[in-house]
Amino acid sequence: MTTVMTPTAREEMLTALHESGHCVVATIFGATIDRAVVTPDDPERAGLTEYSTRVTSQRRADILFGGVYAEAFARHGGPPTPRGLRMVMARNTHDARAIREAGDHSGAVPRLVATCWPSITGLARVLYAEREISQTDVDKALFLPADDLDARAFALANIRSGATPGTFGITPAGVRA
Repeated sequence: MTTVMTPTAREEMLTALHESGHCVVATIFGATIDRAVVTPDDPERAGLTEYSTRVTSQRRADILFGGVYAEAFARHGGPPTPRGLRMVMARNTHDARAIREAGDHSGAVPRLVATCWPSITGLARVLYAEREISQTDVDKALFLPADDLDARAFALANIRSGATPGTFGITPAGVRA
């Protein structure tokens, strides 16, 4: 059975994908997500991601671009064209202004979004349904170990290096595989 989304529901899902892109990129680069929300009744912005970790201006640009790129990826059905990116930037004036202020992003975001797309879409489904997510939800989407900081750091390094979340295992130190 196929379900057809209304235009409003589609825009809310695109917002959830956008905010999930911010969350995934922020987590990969070491930020801690306080919350991300979809706010369809807010005339100023359709969604919001809050994180408490201090980041460099380049990492801030990466995090901001992660949301824009994820939305453009979804709208285009894969890696977006430059025109598609400009269109999404025009729709997201708050992010566009903040990206300009933060400076250039590192260039890693397109690869990270493509590699983590299943995690981003899974996280967006949770955000769309629940209207709010936290770091715990992001960690689950990225298959990060919950109780071993060294294993978490190793998993994030694997993802930054190009591994798809959920396709590799982490064996705790001192345990034979």
